[in-house]
Amino acid sequence: MSARENTRLAAQARDPPRWHPLGGGAVFADAGRRGDTALERLGLTHVAGRPAGLLSHGDQRLLEVAMALAQEPLVLLLDEPTQGLSVEETAQAVEVLAGLFADGALTVLLVEHDMEVVFRLSHKITVLHRGAVIADGDPEAVKADEGVQNAYLGGFA
Repeated sequence: MSARENTRLAAQARDPPRWHPLGGGAVFADAGRRGDTALERLGLTHVAGRPAGLLSHGDQRLLEVAMALAQEPLVLLLDEPTQGLSVEETAQAVEVLAGLFADGALTVLLVEHDMEVVFRLSHKITVLHRGAVIADGDPEAVKADEGVQNAYLGGFA
């Protein structure tokens, strides 16, 4: 399926009545609109017609986020959104996600081991190490925390 079809189906899955055949074209048009909006928000309109399996790995990861956004969530959970991405793809994904989160209209819970990604995308950070909270606060305070430096930043400020 194309990227557009993936986001349309994700939007359609949000509301079970949307699968009912009596909704006609309006149901599919609404789901398509929400899917296209999600693709646009993630900067993927240029690949909307391409098969999802043929997209670059970075675009596939962004498509996953677009599929979640097409469902118009109140809270978005991102688990390692940059895992497996090249340095260039990570930079692109962080730029797109930062723009997406800039307006503050969406609550995002981000689980990520790349601390530079965390510092770039987060306003409030809670750091866990071996199941315990070792730091909690804004990015600058967390970055300066000695426990965080030792556990995740190689002991460097």
